[in-house]
Amino acid sequence: MRCERRAGLFTMLNKLLTQRLLALFAVAALLFNFPLQQWWTGRPWAAFVLWGGVIACLAWLMERSAPAADVADDDASPPERGAQDSAGT
Repeated sequence: MRCERRAGLFTMLNKLLTQRLLALFAVAALLFNFPLQQWWTGRPWAAFVLWGGVIACLAWLMERSAPAADVADDDASPPERGAQDSAGT
């Protein structure tokens, strides 16, 4: 039961990460789409700053989600040996 709850938590975190990545993609697509792209042509440094910001947000999201997978794997340890022996006898 404990592993099922952890698996559910991991699935929820995975869905949240997917939603955040899709939102970041949508924001980046809007920022670098035609109407706003005209503004960047006069200021090329702004396009590089925004692109760096998108990359930084992507790295932050991916690194932030990495420890959650490690915690779920560490917590799924097998039951103690004494608990198995007493249940089997």
